Amino acid sequence: MVPRPQPVRAVPTFGKLSGFRPSAGPARVKLLTRLFAPVASLAARRHAEMLRIMLGAMLGLLITGFTTHWMFGPSHTPLLLAPIGASAVLLFGLPASPLAQPWSILGGNLFAGLIGVFVHSLWPADPLLAAPVALMATLCVTTLLRCVHPPSGAVAVSVILGGPEIHQLGYWFIVNPLMINSALLLITAVVYNNLTGHRYPAAARPQHVNVHDTRDPVPTDRAGYLPEDLEAALNEHEGMLAVGPEELDQLLRRVEQHAHERRFGRLTMQDIMSADLVLVNRDTTLTEAVQLMERHRLQSLPVIEADSGRMVGVVDYTSASHRLHHSTMIKLGRLSLRHPLRAANTVGPLARGHDEQTVPRTLPVEALVPMLADEGHHAAYVIDDKARLCGIVTQSDLIGALYRGRLVAPADEPQAA
Repeated sequence: MVPRPQPVRAVPTFGKLSGFRPSAGPARVKLLTRLFAPVASLAARRHAEMLRIMLGAMLGLLITGFTTHWMFGPSHTPLLLAPIGASAVLLFGLPASPLAQPWSILGGNLFAGLIGVFVHSLWPADPLLAAPVALMATLCVTTLLRCVHPPSGAVAVSVILGGPEIHQLGYWFIVNPLMINSALLLITAVVYNNLTGHRYPAAARPQHVNVHDTRDPVPTDRAGYLPEDLEAALNEHEGMLAVGPEELDQLLRRVEQHAHERRFGRLTMQDIMSADLVLVNRDTTLTEAVQLMERHRLQSLPVIEADSGRMVGVVDYTSASHRLHHSTMIKLGRLSLRHPLRAANTVGPLARGHDEQTVPRTLPVEALVPMLADEGHHAAYVIDDKARLCGIVTQSDLIGALYRGRLVAPADEPQAA
């Protein structure tokens, strides 16, 4: 069969000109679908998170506008600049983005204002030339100084196109309203984001500190990628990412956890925990606690409330035996009358905090690896919906569960013939 001749295209297709390449497969993605597809990272957010963002942005502009009015009173100077609204979207909607950090908004807006005023002084009667030049110079300076902030481009253009009210201010425009607005919005974002559970400003890079104060990487880094690998990959990336190194590191580690769960099955705390527990309460004597730990070869014991079963802390063998020995020496030396603070004879005063080691029973096993491998903890305490202690998962329990998972052939891998 003679193949049909291919038509000669004198004009390149739109795909070649635009760089658009449809994905391989029977169903080719249409261009309009790609152009008007929703932003996945925003569409997938929970309703509570979207409400937090909207309230934060609204409060940010309200506080910025009213505070500026209170500081300077009624005047011909604008109380709020339009680019500040775009800054609010970044600071409250994407607080972990490098484009939303304090140096980005303060440095970006400062240099954009300086450049805008200077360029307008060169071409005051030609805004169509001055605006593009100001924007280009702003991008150049903020990129070199690592303070890129997208709304800063609008700041530079606003100075050129702002009209007589902006032009008559000259360089004073940089102080009020530009930097006043920027500083007030930033302060509001710092307070609001941290109060609502989002750390801001974001950390510059992920820190995986070895709790044993040695130069070895933490255990979860030895078999995976290192922070240096992530930094090298970011440096090799040609484009600009709207996500910080710390948030990207957390996302990649969650991807690893989900991939492990998919390949080896889903195990939770209640599947691997020890449920026959050795417990003490606040009123248990030190002698009884030490004897229990020696009998069962334990390094620590959970302390619970006798009536409700809720966990109140952990007592370890070293502290209990040391306090018991100290109390015994006081009694034997007949120094109790001269010792104003007698050592307590119960475990209650020795119970230390446990919040960072408490996990729900539905938590996947993979999520426990950083706690027991990197953070120096030897056990995790499993609680139910009413905060009652129902089990303990130790390092040996975790190792056994992961080892058993490795022995089971993954469902998505072909079996050997």
